[in-house]
Amino acid sequence: MKKAFKFSYMVLLSLVAFAISSCTSDYDYTGAPKVANEVYFSNAQQSKIELSKSNSSFVITLHRVKTEGEQTVLLNYTPDEGSIFSVPNHVTFADGKAEAPITITYNPENLQYGTYNGGTISVASEDCDTTYGIGSFTFKAGATEWMDINTNKSTGAFRDDAISSLLGIDPPTFDVKIQKSVVEEGKYRILNPYKAWADEYAEENEATYDGADHYWIINATDPDYVYVEPCETGVDLGLGAVTATSFVANYLSQGVTLDKIKTAKPELFGKLEKGVITMPAKSLLILMGDKGYYGGTNGLFSVALPGNVIADYRVEATYKGRFTDANDNDFAQVTMTLSNDVAKVKYALVPASSDLNATVSGIIDGSVASEEVSASGDVQVPFDETGKYVLVMVMYNANDEAVGSDVLNLSLKSSKDAAEVWNDVAAGTVTIGVKSYGSILFQKDPGVLMGEPVVTEGVLSQSGSDPTKFRITPFADDKTPLEFTVAEDGSITVETQETGLALQDGTAILVTDIVTYLGADSDTGKLFASKGFISKYDNSKKFYTFFNIYTDASDNAFAFESDTFEVTDEGNAKIHAAFAKAKKAAAHHSAVVSAKAHKMYVAKRGAWAK
Repeated sequence: MKKAFKFSYMVLLSLVAFAISSCTSDYDYTGAPKVANEVYFSNAQQSKIELSKSNSSFVITLHRVKTEGEQTVLLNYTPDEGSIFSVPNHVTFADGKAEAPITITYNPENLQYGTYNGGTISVASEDCDTTYGIGSFTFKAGATEWMDINTNKSTGAFRDDAISSLLGIDPPTFDVKIQKSVVEEGKYRILNPYKAWADEYAEENEATYDGADHYWIINATDPDYVYVEPCETGVDLGLGAVTATSFVANYLSQGVTLDKIKTAKPELFGKLEKGVITMPAKSLLILMGDKGYYGGTNGLFSVALPGNVIADYRVEATYKGRFTDANDNDFAQVTMTLSNDVAKVKYALVPASSDLNATVSGIIDGSVASEEVSASGDVQVPFDETGKYVLVMVMYNANDEAVGSDVLNLSLKSSKDAAEVWNDVAAGTVTIGVKSYGSILFQKDPGVLMGEPVVTEGVLSQSGSDPTKFRITPFADDKTPLEFTVAEDGSITVETQETGLALQDGTAILVTDIVTYLGADSDTGKLFASKGFISKYDNSKKFYTFFNIYTDASDNAFAFESDTFEVTDEGNAKIHAAFAKAKKAAAHHSAVVSAKAHKMYVAKRGAWAK
């Protein structure tokens, strides 16, 4: 934002310099000659004219300088192709009048909604001049496609999950004016949906709003296949003007037919049900400059047509860590927060490989065993084995109807796992927070995990059963090592794991290498890998580089940074000495990280659009 302001300031200076250099004392100025019959069109006259089928004419005004006497001015009209308008060949000023109305007529039966045409009217009299004014006027006239919805009010509700989810803001809801198309049934236009958003959120997010009129057009002609057309939002987040659209509209612009998109990508369409339009998660696209980002990542984008309301059906689940009871039973501790309109939530823990849609259906019809909660609070979800799981949650309204679902991805480790034998192989220096790369993923870079690089001593250990598996102790916490695997080519994989750190409310902080986090086989993961963000071991330098992202289980991200481990000694005696020293340093190290984590800026990940 500062760069834009500085540029504006430079332009201002240039204009001032030009003005100064143009004003000299020895420059002879000769004015235009005075003309008796000076006539002109005002540049303040609206060139786009809205018409009605209940009328058959409209007026454009010609002006003159001298008002004495009656004056007739000849006119010439150059019509647009398909023009339906008749323009007189002359207009007369009455004595003492500075304005003369030019009445343009049309047959209202020829008006087509949404079609605008017109032409150019120009002064044709040879005895008239327009030295001080405009001698022609070009207009477009027609009947708007849009009209107010015939209810007690024309305002509806707009819940933004497009720009807001990109910034990590809870989706706000605003009153907006909504109109319907008289050409296509089921097409709606929202006037300035982001003006209210900008009024409330622009300053704190270093955004600007251009103040012009902008429209968000939603195509709900098929209520089961709703999509959003491109919209210039008027918002600038510092990376260029923000355009919001849907992936469906983006595919259409590339020549893909609507029927093909319906068949191949039905999950990209929203729905219009009971007067409320909803769009699924990651169906919206935010464009800024030459980059695209997912919008609507929470799946909460909604528009309520006038006379309807947006229900708030949400459940937020936060993983707090593993709990093992006195009988060695393991539980994932999860806090669930139910929104106002959710009466209860049924939930089930399933392996990550499960068909999640089938799981949701099974929870609803009772074929999948589930538990339920009817108020916000903590739940303990039992599990038996180490592995990757998904907590599937189905929301119900007060009428006991299933109204939505959500998931929480979990990587859980059982306390019953056989103790793995680790062999200490090297001592070295651990540096957490070498450099932040948060500006790539986040709208606001939160910086490195601890605010500044933190250096400690650590020990590298190798698994006795799997020679590709290593761990560094201590890492972020004196009791929690960083475990990782090293492939033959030196590339490192850090599967999602707990760091031992937690926020003040108990939310566990997790760590994953960025390529694994984004999906090594996904387009986004491949993009990051191609840009050099592959965690790697350099054997020649005995140096391990990690590109780690720190998150919680709900995908709230705290930092994306490089961390390193440099081998300093491979002798057993020094390794044991270093380990003892590192354990002592790590206790302080853990306290520093935890204190920082309590105050940490939480930014929602701005995922790269595929």
